[in-house]
Amino acid sequence: MSRTRAIAFVGLVALAAAGAACGRDGAPEPAGAPAAGSDAADAAARSAAAARLVDHRKLDALVPAAAAGWASSPVTSATLMLPAPASHATGSYTRGQARIDLEITDTGGDPAFVQALATVAGTNFSQKAGNGYMKGTRVHEYPAVESWNHQDRIGEITVLVSGRFVVHASGVNLDRIETLQALVDRVDFGQVAALK
Repeated sequence: MSRTRAIAFVGLVALAAAGAACGRDGAPEPAGAPAAGSDAADAAARSAAAARLVDHRKLDALVPAAAAGWASSPVTSATLMLPAPASHATGSYTRGQARIDLEITDTGGDPAFVQALATVAGTNFSQKAGNGYMKGTRVHEYPAVESWNHQDRIGEITVLVSGRFVVHASGVNLDRIETLQALVDRVDFGQVAALK
């Protein structure tokens, strides 16, 4: 197993967003639901999710300010329709060679985004390798996935809030995973959950 495959969480959320989420293929549809993959069903699902999305400008205010010793760039945000409707806001933080990107996304609860994450986040899943780990955990009361590669000094934390909002932080050239945890802890998860 490669070092990257053993530890990196990079791509789990991206794969989910691209429709390759675990359980998406071959999972039975609820009775009376349009067949998955049909143009009408996909269009109806996107339209319903888009109607529920929080305006991306509301997410801007929830991206935390930089901690002491860190520099931050201006928050960027947008609403996208493909591969599935979502609004998001992103902040970037640097300290020397270390960099952390934190994104808050409203998926509208679209399974294309949250299904793969929901199967691991908050569970007792644990995978260890010589260079680090990936595990299910909780951040505050919310289900999350955390990974740390101590050799390459990269880490990721992804939190699923109310089955709809995703807070994702990734860092490179970090001294330790606690540095990433401290930034994620600065997010006001109560305010994220209360968004409408």
